[in-house]
Amino acid sequence: MNQSKPQRKESFGVPYILTVLAGAFTATIHWSIPILIMAVYLFYGLRTAQRKGFVIQFTDSFYYLGFTFTLVSLFWALDPFHFKTAKPLDDPYVVLGFFGIALTTTIFGVVGRTALQM
Repeated sequence: MNQSKPQRKESFGVPYILTVLAGAFTATIHWSIPILIMAVYLFYGLRTAQRKGFVIQFTDSFYYLGFTFTLVSLFWALDPFHFKTAKPLDDPYVVLGFFGIALTTTIFGVVGRTALQM
């Protein structure tokens, strides 16, 4: 009887978590940084997924990355713990800017996932 371990597909868990952390803490610097981080994740992750044959699973992780950045941006906008940011969050334009980041990352994730699954 062969008791070998089943082969598992390459996990995107660690790169995903590192990407989320990088995007979460750079969103307060400039709105484009989370999009650039998502683009890097897409470039390297898609190449690996194509090589290993699990593009559909990767596209789901890309979508969820955009959604995660949405939640992070909303978190920053609401500032529940009163973090020290570069600009005061009592300015409605700053809060709306974070909402803009949230919408942008969601759209990028949804469009990327849809395009890659076609």
